[in-house]
Amino acid sequence: MITAKGKQIQWYEGITIKDVLKIIDFDFPYIYVTLDGKIVQSRHWDTTRVPDGSKMDVHAIVAGG
Repeated sequence: MITAKGKQIQWYEGITIKDVLKIIDFDFPYIYVTLDGKIVQSRHWDTTRVPDGSKMDVHAIVAGG
C-alpha cells in the first residue's frame, strides 16, 4: 500500500508518481510532490517509481495577494 494525500492506494510493480497523481485525481496546475519526505522534481514524475509502503504528499502551490 501507498499513502498519498491521506488515501490508501494499492501498490503495484512499476507504479510511478504520475500514476499515483492520476489515481488520486490531483491535477492542480502548480504542485510539488514529496516522496518519503524528499521533494521530487516534476520532470522525474514519469520515471520515479513509488516503493511499496511509501508516503507521498502532494501540495498545491498557491499565490495571491
